[in-house]
Amino acid sequence: MDMSKPGMGGLEGIRRIKIKNPSLKILVFTMHDGIAFVEQALEAGANGYVVKNNAANVLLEAVLAVGAGKTWLDPSLSAHMATGRQSEGRHGVLGTLSRREFQIFCK
Repeated sequence: MDMSKPGMGGLEGIRRIKIKNPSLKILVFTMHDGIAFVEQALEAGANGYVVKNNAANVLLEAVLAVGAGKTWLDPSLSAHMATGRQSEGRHGVLGTLSRREFQIFCK
């Protein structure tokens, strides 16, 4: 799933898919590398998140992990989330947006 999907957007797509089939695994593959995007995707029901600028082996690792039922986060983003070194986390501008505001921002 891409966060910048035309039409309803990736976040709404994730939510709708999970409502219809909660056991389905969703891996976000996107250009957005902000922590707020990761948090919104996971909250919507994504099982993994990988940024497109990674090498192919990182994407393969993510697909295999999510397919095996694990949660997978892009290594560079998970490090930022774990240490709290966030430029746009919950305390930044994007992190303060409501779900609907964030959805509009993504369009």
